[in-house]
Amino acid sequence: MSEQPLSAVSVCVGMSMLSALLLIAPAVFAAEETEPPITGQQEQAERSFSVPASVISLQESMVSAEIAANIEHIAFDVGDKVNKGDELARLDCREFTIRQEQAQADVNSLKAGILGIKARVEAAKNDLAASQNTIHLLAAQTKVAQSNVVASTADFGRVKAQSQADQAKCHLANLDLQRARELRKKQVISQQNLDSAVTQFKAAQAECSAIKPELDSVQAKTRSMQAGVEAAKVAVQVQQAKARMAHSQVKVAEASLPALNAQIAAANARLKTEQLMVSRCSLKAPFSGEIVQRIVQLGQRIGIGESAFQIVATGAKEVTASLSDTELAQLKEGGDIYFQTPDKRYAVKYRAAVAVVTGEARTREVRFQFDEKNDLAIGSSGRVIRELGDE
Repeated sequence: MSEQPLSAVSVCVGMSMLSALLLIAPAVFAAEETEPPITGQQEQAERSFSVPASVISLQESMVSAEIAANIEHIAFDVGDKVNKGDELARLDCREFTIRQEQAQADVNSLKAGILGIKARVEAAKNDLAASQNTIHLLAAQTKVAQSNVVASTADFGRVKAQSQADQAKCHLANLDLQRARELRKKQVISQQNLDSAVTQFKAAQAECSAIKPELDSVQAKTRSMQAGVEAAKVAVQVQQAKARMAHSQVKVAEASLPALNAQIAAANARLKTEQLMVSRCSLKAPFSGEIVQRIVQLGQRIGIGESAFQIVATGAKEVTASLSDTELAQLKEGGDIYFQTPDKRYAVKYRAAVAVVTGEARTREVRFQFDEKNDLAIGSSGRVIRELGDE
């Protein structure tokens, strides 16, 4: 097919469109070159943010029973303020009180037994000391008695020798008297000589008669002293037996003390256990706060681990909000942070961010602390607002 020449009308239309484009192009380029830059206020607005937030308590607990018993008394109800250690409710504790009293009686009995044994030990030690002192005394007395026996024996020997000498003298005087009588009959000696012989015989006989009682006395004294020595020896043996018995009693009593100490330790452990169980009869506030829920009723049977009260600490609270990583980065750049409620604005400061990203929005929980104390209720909702100051 042959080419058709352009008509004059087509040429004119094309020229007109080209001219129009050439006229519009400079205006478009001029508009692009003259677009105004982003202002500081716009950038500040983009870096500020506002996210939903709420007030939470740092301490919240369910007070539960640690023993199974009936509710005997309820001291607080929902909305009441409590201090740490306040008794919220009391359980019927008669069973545990009886067991505690029995455990206390066992401890007291064992303590009395130990005191009795210790008293017997002291008494046995005193008896042992007394026996030992008596043994020493008797031993000394025995030595003295033995010395006296030796002296008395020596004295007896002297008296006996004297008696023998006197008897010999008496015998000799008797012979002299007999001879003098014979000589007198023969007229060899005078009557005076015979009288002199009689006098000497009587004197010798008197001496013999006088020495015999002394000899008997010394002999009796010696025997008595010997008997005293024997008695002292027997007394020493008796005291030694008493000392051995006292020593044995001390050993037996002391040997029984460790077992009794072990028993009293076990009894004390049982007593502490029962005291702990009695202490659990009182449900107490673990911290100061407010009762937000009462689950039990008066007279109700509560089991181990069953909840009785819910308590929230109203003084220890923070603000929680969910921020994206971008908002968290902006937050750390600085600026004023507030918790905004419908009624009031509260200054807060960043404390920590949880290191876990959650949800479809991929946010992290961030915690804020109040700069000042306030009366905001736990669970109050609002918004965390970050604002940059004027630069």
